[in-house]
Amino acid sequence: TSNLSWGAGAMTATLTGDYNIGIGINALQVNTTGTENIALGINALTANTTGFYNTAIGTWALNANTTGEQNTAVGKNALLVATTAQKNSAFGAGAGEAMIGSFNTPIGHDAMLNKTSGNENSSLGWLSWAQEITGSNNVGIGSSSGRSVVNGSQNVAIGSEAMYLNIAGMNVQEDTVTNSMALGYRSYTTASNQIWIGNSS
Repeated sequence: TSNLSWGAGAMTATLTGDYNIGIGINALQVNTTGTENIALGINALTANTTGFYNTAIGTWALNANTTGEQNTAVGKNALLVATTAQKNSAFGAGAGEAMIGSFNTPIGHDAMLNKTSGNENSSLGWLSWAQEITGSNNVGIGSSSGRSVVNGSQNVAIGSEAMYLNIAGMNVQEDTVTNSMALGYRSYTTASNQIWIGNSS
C-alpha cells in the first residue's frame, strides 16, 4: 500500500487502504480500508475505519469519524464528534465541534460550536450560529451572527451580532425562528417569517 505514517499509534490498523497520510500520535490509528485521507495532528481522524477523502488538520480534528467521507476539518477539535457525516468543511478551533449533520460549512473559531444535527448550514465568523442545534439551511455572516437562535431553519443573519442581541441581561432575539432575516449590526427578529434591517440603537 502507498501510505505515509509517522508518530506513535499512527495508522497501525491499515489493511488495504491506500494513499493515506497520518502524521501525529494516533493519527488514523484504526483506519482499515479508508483511502486518500490526510490526518495531521494528535488524535486526528483516530477512529476512521473506512471513510475516504477526509482531511483533518489539528489536534482532535475529525477524531470520531468512522465512515464519514469528504469532510475537511482544520483546527483543534474541528468536527470533533462527527462519525458518519459527509461533505462538511470546518475551519477554526472548535468549528462544528458537536456536529453530526452533513453539507455544513462553519468557518471561524467556535462557529456552529453546539450544532448537532441539521444540514446545509453556512456560517462565517467567531461564534456564528454557535448555539443553534438542529436547524437546516441557515446562513450567518459576521461575528456572533445567529448566536441567539437555538432551533430554527431557513434563516439569514448578516452583520456582527445579527440575531444575537443581549440588552441588560435580556435577550430580545427570538430563539426559535424559521424563514427570518436580520441584516445589520445587532439586528434581530422577534418572530418567524420576518425581515429586520438595522437596529434601533
